Formats: sequence, C-alpha cells, structure tokens
Amino acid sequence: MRKHDSIHYTARDLAFRGSVFSPAPLNVNFRTLQPAVSKDQRRVSMKHILLTLLIFFISGFLSTTYSSEHSFVLDYTYRITLHDGSSHIVQVISKSENAITAKGISGWGITIELDKIEKSELLYGEIRNGRYIQYDPNASRLLFIPTARPIQHGAGSIALYEMVFPLVSFGLGNILTLSGGAPFIAFSGRDYFYFAPKITPFSSGNLDLAFGAMYMGMWEYEDDDAGILYTIGTLGSSAKALTIGLVWSYQYDVTNDRLGMDYEPEDRTSKPIAILGGELLINNAIKLLTENWIPLDGDNALTSLAVRFIGSEMSADMGFFAPTPLFSDRTGRWIPWASFVYNFGYR
Repeated sequence: MRKHDSIHYTARDLAFRGSVFSPAPLNVNFRTLQPAVSKDQRRVSMKHILLTLLIFFISGFLSTTYSSEHSFVLDYTYRITLHDGSSHIVQVISKSENAITAKGISGWGITIELDKIEKSELLYGEIRNGRYIQYDPNASRLLFIPTARPIQHGAGSIALYEMVFPLVSFGLGNILTLSGGAPFIAFSGRDYFYFAPKITPFSSGNLDLAFGAMYMGMWEYEDDDAGILYTIGTLGSSAKALTIGLVWSYQYDVTNDRLGMDYEPEDRTSKPIAILGGELLINNAIKLLTENWIPLDGDNALTSLAVRFIGSEMSADMGFFAPTPLFSDRTGRWIPWASFVYNFGYR
C-alpha cells in the first residue's frame, strides 16, 4: 500500500459516536485530492491565524485588566481596603478629585477619602437587597453549547474542556464573541482545530437572541471538516435563566473509493436538534446547570446535569451527560463532564 492509500477517521469522529450528533464515519481516500497549496503551507497558515487570535486575546486581557491606582467608575462595585485594615464592599455613586461617595451593603451612603484607601478591587457583581450578589462571568455559555448572551467587550476566557480541549474566547462590541482552539492530543493520528464565532444582534433586558457556528477541521486537509450551526435565545438573568435553540450539524465528505466505488463530494446536514438548557444560581459560589439535546427526528436525547463552582476569576463545571431514550425505560452510559475556566477583563 502506497503512502497516500492510507485511510483515516474524519473530523466528525470527534463527536459522540453513535449519538444524535453525527452519522457513521466514512473512509476517505486522498489520492484524488489536488490541493492548491501544500499540506505544510496550509498547516502553517492555520497556525498563523490561531496565533494571531491568541496574541489579540492576550493584548485585550492586558489592556483591560491593569488600570491606574484608585480609578473608580460610577455605578460599579468595588471591594475597598483602607489603611486601618478594614474592608468594605461598596457601589460608587459619585467621585471627586480627593474622595468618592459610595453605597455600602447596609444601604447608607458613605464618603471615603482617596488617601485613606490602601487598595481597591473591581468586583463583577452588585449590591442588592442588603447583600452582595456576584455575577457569573460564564453567563455566555452553558456546558458545551453557548447561551445567547455575548461576552462583554474587552473581556474573555481561557477554558479547558475534558482536560483535552482548550478554548480561548474574547468579546467585541458586546455583540461578537470569537472562540478557537486545538486539542492537546491528536485523534486517529490527525491534528484538529476548531473555531466558533457567535453574534448576538439583539440584547434587551433579560432577553438575548444569537446565532453562531462551530467549525472543526484538520491542519493537513482543508476539504475534510464538520461542525454545527445554531440559533439560540436566552431568557432571564445571570442568576436564573432558560435557554432554547435549534442546532444543525453538518459534514463535508470528499471523494472516496470505499468498496471500489467512487462518490462525489457531498455536503450532509442533519435535521434540527432542539436545545433546552437552564441555570439557577444557588449562592455566590454555586450554580446548577442543565443542557439537553433533543433530536426532532430521532428517539435518543442527550441530557445533562452539572454544578458550576464560581470564583472571582476561576470557575469549574462538574457533571455528566447521559444518552437518554425518549420512548423507553432504558438509560445510556453516563459521560463525565469537567471544565475549568479562567475569566479576565469583566466589568
């Protein structure tokens, strides 16, 4: 067998095999492919694209994380530590050259002179009903699928899913969210990458509407790819919300000679898969999540339940996915789910 007669698994094999996400894999023969550029050139090109995005994300992180000392923004919430050692969570109401006026958790207004402040920390939350409520910086996503909420302009995250799949995300203009990454390990001897843009054209109060995609391809071959397209809506606050959407998975098959027969390149798109998700904040550190994939033309759903542990910058999701037959009492094998996220730039 010659070198180019070898077969390999395609991008869609990274999805849950045998589930509602993708059909059975096909063997692909690349003898007939005539790429416009060499594989090495294509690999370098895609790496340059992801490297450029990573530099862009890091520069945004540096520009939004570090600010001048005692720089306060009206209506934002801060943890202020004074030289006498006392610490206060306050919402800034007004400011002057030498002092700020703020509302404390008790609801009373206080004036703090700037020269008495040892350090200040901007918090991602608000004072409500006599207590501090911390926002979830991961409100732009459930477990795997995004919510309709955008990532804040200038904010972003560095995530690791299932200890294998890193994902870097960044928000632009409170409308566009860009995400991308590549697995730490190769699958079937092939190196993959993924890119996931999301656009939120409508955001008003507690209702957000968005659409987006996740593209998955290989460094070596540009004609062997798979992914999902989705439209989604989220109703509610960061503390309690419902997410509903539709997902279409797609794949592109290049020419192959399986069983000695030739097939023309083919695009395959699944029928819609309904998404039903929810989130409920228990306290400032714990949130319950569920994300469920329900095929409109099948009898096997994918359900999930997880707990999100929320910190000021770090967070972690721990839970499981489970294939669930819709019309029988049988249950599928549980799939453990874990992700770790570092958030930056949130205001």
